Amino acid sequence: MRSALQDRPHTSFRLYDSLNHLMMKSHYGKILKLKKEYKIPQHVDSQVIEDIANFVRDPIVFQ
Repeated sequence: MRSALQDRPHTSFRLYDSLNHLMMKSHYGKILKLKKEYKIPQHVDSQVIEDIANFVRDPIVFQ
């Protein structure tokens, strides 16, 4: 995915290694245990929220 964006000057790529596809902390780290993670009450990771807020404030600086 990152290589597909490399020639586009106004794009950036963020990878959140410890988060699942819902942008929440991954407790099990395996797709087969995904249903178990759905049962754990949690919120979107604060770093994701901060990154989105920074992008909304100024998308050019966010890069």
